[in-house]
Amino acid sequence: MRRFGLPCKAWLLAALLACTTLPASWAAPADEPTPPATPADRRTDDDPELVLERGLDQERGRNWAAAIETYRGALEQWPSRVDFSRRLRLCELHFKLVRRYHDASFRGVLLKLPRELSIELYGEVLERIQNFYVDAVPLEPLIRHGLDNLEVALRDPSFLKINGTSPTPERVEWLRGRLRAMRSNLSIPDRGAAIETALAASDLASQGIGLNVTAALLEFTCGACDALDDFTSYLTPAKLDDLYAMIDGNFVGLGVELKGAPNGLRLVGVIRGGPAWEAGLVAGDQIVKIAGNVVK
Repeated sequence: MRRFGLPCKAWLLAALLACTTLPASWAAPADEPTPPATPADRRTDDDPELVLERGLDQERGRNWAAAIETYRGALEQWPSRVDFSRRLRLCELHFKLVRRYHDASFRGVLLKLPRELSIELYGEVLERIQNFYVDAVPLEPLIRHGLDNLEVALRDPSFLKINGTSPTPERVEWLRGRLRAMRSNLSIPDRGAAIETALAASDLASQGIGLNVTAALLEFTCGACDALDDFTSYLTPAKLDDLYAMIDGNFVGLGVELKGAPNGLRLVGVIRGGPAWEAGLVAGDQIVKIAGNVVK
């Protein structure tokens, strides 16, 4: 194994990035701004119960962006209030669902994937997270987040309508109860078990309310990325194109696949014809310094 130090370069891991704006509802344009606080809003900022009621009003109006801002501000003032934390997380899940379904490439490309390809996609995302994320990631939180995503989606009539199903409220509540039961009894020893669990939940939704399996599995795929940190999400084809357009000419690809190692970054693959290949790097080499800084 050879060890190298590299000059400073801008590094891009394009599969796992988040870049967001805040749409207020499915019917609103994706770039609609959050309405500014009114004088009445400001007068209630010292009363947590009134702030909570304002957030709930925003939720009832499906103004997820405004509700998120309300709960974030509330948590700055009352960080120990668990109810604000729970409402914030719920609104964030709703908001991300809205953003996904605003994306034409999500609806036109990903939602049209056949069952087998959607299973492969989910497995590939889990594999990349396990191999390339900066820290070791247990699988249970990823599955748990996917179950939460799907349960939240089932509350949204637009999600059900776009995916061509119109179950009764009783049937939806039955399915949500089954998903909560799955969530409370998770045991995910490996990636295969994670895929089986996501597929079991998706098949249950298909059999129970006629939901397309791909639509359900995509909630697990996006949920796995969202569960990692506040800055990671699954990029749809359109978002990835936007990212490439934004960085074109500003970043230089090295043409390598990297994996974390105890003493640096290990090259697990080198693309023939790329800059790394032309410089003589080969799979198995290890990068220990970048611009003189030790990489660990």
